[in-house]
Amino acid sequence: LQRVYWQGTIDETVSRIDVDSLNAPSPPSLEMPTKYLVLYSPQYHEKSGAVVVRPDEVTIVTLMDEVLDSAWLAIPGLVWVVVAYNIYRR
Repeated sequence: LQRVYWQGTIDETVSRIDVDSLNAPSPPSLEMPTKYLVLYSPQYHEKSGAVVVRPDEVTIVTLMDEVLDSAWLAIPGLVWVVVAYNIYRR
């Protein structure tokens, strides 16, 4: 994620206003605000450049969501590592 901004009109002029987070509200001065994200990954966008999308066009997954989703595999694996270590230690 490179940038998050709201786009809308102020006095009939199109304006883009950067915000600090995905959850930031739209500025009150904007009429008809739309949130946009600028996404870039060197693996996928090196030749084409950054991609601009609306949040409803992509699935946004936080790092915390990824960690929690993988925990159901990590915790049992850790149990088996402890069991194997205790067997080896004897």
